[in-house]
Amino acid sequence: MNSLNITSPDIDGTAEMDWSWNFIPLVAFESNPSDKQRQYDTVDIVETEEIAELSEHIDNKKRHQRIWEVTTHMKTQEANTPYATLHFIVSDGSTANNDKDGIITIKDSSKFKAEVNYISNSKLSINFSRDDIGEGRTINFIANDNEQAWLDIEGDLKDIFCGCIKIKPCFCNRWTKVDSIISKKDFVGWDFSNCFDLATKQVQKKSGYTPYDRDSPEEIIVIYTDVLTAAPEFNDIDQIGAQKGNFIRGVKYLTDTIKDGIPVMVGVDYEVPDSLINFDKTTDHYIVIVGMGIDKNGCYFTFYDNRVNIADADRGTSQLNKLYCRCETSKLNGYYLGYDYTVTHIRKTKKI
Repeated sequence: MNSLNITSPDIDGTAEMDWSWNFIPLVAFESNPSDKQRQYDTVDIVETEEIAELSEHIDNKKRHQRIWEVTTHMKTQEANTPYATLHFIVSDGSTANNDKDGIITIKDSSKFKAEVNYISNSKLSINFSRDDIGEGRTINFIANDNEQAWLDIEGDLKDIFCGCIKIKPCFCNRWTKVDSIISKKDFVGWDFSNCFDLATKQVQKKSGYTPYDRDSPEEIIVIYTDVLTAAPEFNDIDQIGAQKGNFIRGVKYLTDTIKDGIPVMVGVDYEVPDSLINFDKTTDHYIVIVGMGIDKNGCYFTFYDNRVNIADADRGTSQLNKLYCRCETSKLNGYYLGYDYTVTHIRKTKKI
């Protein structure tokens, strides 16, 4: 891995120095940059409970650094295109030391290492591409002194651990394309039956499979609801709206299953008054996920919608029928015939 791009201010050797020779900085993640151009739009940021014990040479009140965890989201399908830039503030780590410049080494769990000359009270930025993130990594910042100006004598302290951050990829980072796994000729058109039965028949067009019914709540993943107490047997629903934990679990199930060539039935809400018929009082309609892909708008699933008759199969099976994976809001959203679809739950597929 050699594509991390590190930016820093130029050092001209004129920084004011004292006779405290060692460079002891603190590198802290800038979680909420005030500059709009530095704000984050492709990452989720969480301050974890985990504490990094920094060097003993850093002041005690600064030494115990809460670790930030950054989850990156893919905004391009180009593997080497930078799409996540993280910003850090470099400040004095010790009040007993006045050496303002030195070398900060950036090391991570993949044994990547980069060095940059740095001065205290400045900023550092790192650009990541999709391949840089890999399966996730921990980045440590290690400081050493240098001889930058004629009065700047290199200090004796070595390898001062002065900062840490964790980076992990969202599941959308490894998205792929899967063409429709049910042929257009096998489309099930509307015949005055209800949409649940039609979607079930559509899944069954993939020989040997059918969706689970409500009698198996453990096989249904609720990812969005308008009513908190609509289905009390689904005890993993903890709030109205998007269910972040279930969303991650549900999208992983969808991607794994679609890649295996198996269709999946999902419920959708399209902003009509709360449904009084379906179990969750939120689902208005059922459709079938049949593929997945990536375009300029992001990662998506394709679906068949049986609300049209067989003569209108071109619309029911159109490759424009897309539900986009919105990791930042934990939702699957799309449009169809003027309806704004939000996936409410995922019904796992079983063998007949």
